[in-house]
Amino acid sequence: MHESLNRVSNMILNHFTELQQKPVTRNKTRKALDKIINAAFPENGSTISEMLSFIESDVLTNIMHLDHPRFFAFVPSPGNFVSVLADALISAFNIFNGTWIEASSCAKIELTVLAWFRDALGLSKSAGGLFVSGGSIANMTAMCTARDDRLQGTLADGIAYYSDQAHSSIKRGLHIIGIQNDNQRIIPTTADFKMDLHALNRQIALDIQSGKKPFLVVASAGTTNTGAIDSFSDLRQIADQHGLWFHIDGAYGAAAIFSERECYRMRDIGWADSISIDPHKWLFQPYEAAVLMVNDRAKLIDTFRILPEYLQDVEGTGDQPNFCDYGPQLTRSFKAFKVWLSFSVFGKKGLSNAITRGFDLAGFAEEMIEASDELNLVTKAQMAIVCFRFGNRDDVQSAIAARISADGSAMVSTTELNNRTVLRLCTINPRTTESDIKRTLNLIVKIGRGI
Repeated sequence: MHESLNRVSNMILNHFTELQQKPVTRNKTRKALDKIINAAFPENGSTISEMLSFIESDVLTNIMHLDHPRFFAFVPSPGNFVSVLADALISAFNIFNGTWIEASSCAKIELTVLAWFRDALGLSKSAGGLFVSGGSIANMTAMCTARDDRLQGTLADGIAYYSDQAHSSIKRGLHIIGIQNDNQRIIPTTADFKMDLHALNRQIALDIQSGKKPFLVVASAGTTNTGAIDSFSDLRQIADQHGLWFHIDGAYGAAAIFSERECYRMRDIGWADSISIDPHKWLFQPYEAAVLMVNDRAKLIDTFRILPEYLQDVEGTGDQPNFCDYGPQLTRSFKAFKVWLSFSVFGKKGLSNAITRGFDLAGFAEEMIEASDELNLVTKAQMAIVCFRFGNRDDVQSAIAARISADGSAMVSTTELNNRTVLRLCTINPRTTESDIKRTLNLIVKIGRGI
């Protein structure tokens, strides 16, 4: 056992110390992996040593390193070593954090971290929430609560609103909770990719006139495409005018509340009825860790609490809550632990500096793009995201991204803005250097010239 633990510890340590020198991405085809990873259930077992050797050589070598300093695609997940230690302890002790009686100290730690988020977001003292697996589940849990609170079980005429820049998890979550496509309204955005408030007001008026029941509007606190932030105060007024639940998808950008310099961008975020945030993005946690905060935590209990006879012995109380009463999971792990431990180790200052670093890196990338004769800026750096193009052809942007991925020295992705394909950098990894940015942009230019 000691030998295996030491070997795994060395694998983890080597990952952190050697990551800069590793290829950002490697993958094999399904056909190639079928030959390597045997699909048959083994009749006889292997030793741990044999399996660790196989994992080192054939599993961990065929992945994208989303924590790599030159991973700029999608939304990176730049984890931290302290949280890795926390995850190891959680697995070893197999902590069940669904009820107070089964893990009282762990529940107290989750309450503590949620209070940190509550205060940072500017929510009321009546606010509460829980940890879930990711932004998709956080958004879905919020929308399920909104559905029950506003529609009271009558779904047929319920209408939800979100912008054409909203994350795909909004559409998926609405589908899961029974709000189908015909009852979803996708609101266009303005030139800066924020929800068009005039279009939203017009659509709500039309729906009311046709006998529908508007019940939910979803804003973005930093869209995935460009980092655009919807107008929270204006949307709060619209929600109040029509009795809508106001949810903010802050899975990506709400982390800016912890930056001393940049927290102003999240001004008025606390006016929402509910907010999602993903610590496994810009708060540097390993997957999975997301938070849902609801301004009136009693709404969560109204939606999710069920007390079957076999759980009578663990019924929670106001000051000793069972987190299984706040969301869809009865069985739930201790996800708050890694956030609590790393925040405690790094402190407010360390966390603020790491988040602020992402803004600075995106600004540096923007300056390089604007200084280039061959790169064209499409959206200025906002919330550590910058979009640009090489030349004018859409297919060239996709080809550049594909070749960089195949090369393995960096990872960038494309997206669509105003029916044009653009390259996009997301620079939230505090271990990224200006040299990494420069190297990646120079590679884009070199590949673009070749195409």
